[in-house]
Amino acid sequence: AHPASAAVLYALRDGLAGGEALEIHTPLPELARPLEAAQRNADPLPEGVTICEVHEGRLCVAQLQDDETSVLWFSRPGWFHLFDLAADFELFPGRITGLASTRGGLVVATNQEISLLQDRNRARITWYGTPSGQPLVKTPYGDVYAWTDRGVVRLPEFANLTEAKASLAPGSRCVTAYVEKRGREQLIVCTDAAGWAANPYY
Repeated sequence: AHPASAAVLYALRDGLAGGEALEIHTPLPELARPLEAAQRNADPLPEGVTICEVHEGRLCVAQLQDDETSVLWFSRPGWFHLFDLAADFELFPGRITGLASTRGGLVVATNQEISLLQDRNRARITWYGTPSGQPLVKTPYGDVYAWTDRGVVRLPEFANLTEAKASLAPGSRCVTAYVEKRGREQLIVCTDAAGWAANPYY
């Protein structure tokens, strides 16, 4: 028997048989916080999302609407599972291929362009995009390297590191990795070698 002032929680195993009772002498309302308005009026994670990244306390997820448009959804601050589908989103042309949180903002790469979001203010960094796969890689120093249709780009402070030096086919899919060894930085890119190099050396 349990005291009338105690709250009893039952942990069930394999159905109703074999459960364990845990007696708690704290009133149940004190064990949980009431839902706030932002939680009650929120939506779950949208279906069909692909790429995700955490930026400034929000979960950012990409969803392809059609062949020409992608949606970037932002969760409620601190609640990665709750979204306001009527307000917390940005539309991007093309297919979102990569997201990267940086000290300068959220880098959003698509197959048509690369943009930077700072407090929901959007600035286009490049007029060309990236292949699918994993075109972005972050370094321990806060920079992001991107494998694009015009070679290797450093972000968020933009610099194209290969456009004036090499002729490189971008491929249709890629995987990138950052390696630092004996003081040297290297970006390793694996592609299917599809496409054509878009620079003066082609």
